[in-house]
Amino acid sequence: MGFATRGSRDRAPFLIRWLLLALVTVGLTVGADALGVPSAALFVALFVAVIFALAGWAPEPSALRCPAGSAWPRKRSWVWKSERWYRATP
Repeated sequence: MGFATRGSRDRAPFLIRWLLLALVTVGLTVGADALGVPSAALFVALFVAVIFALAGWAPEPSALRCPAGSAWPRKRSWVWKSERWYRATP
């Protein structure tokens, strides 16, 4: 079920991970910029993302759910069958 049916307490760990990722990235970017690292934000963001992923602390993309009744994900208009593209039937 999506977030529309769950309470705000279910989202807390998900939001904490995103907040932690952002705060660590900003903090390290400020430090790297002070050291004169070229493109500090890019390098720090990549570094922090890899570290979070390896540590198992990366925010989960599966937790991003569409609201109830929205049109996302959209229906595919073309499908791949028998090594050929076909127009999807409604």
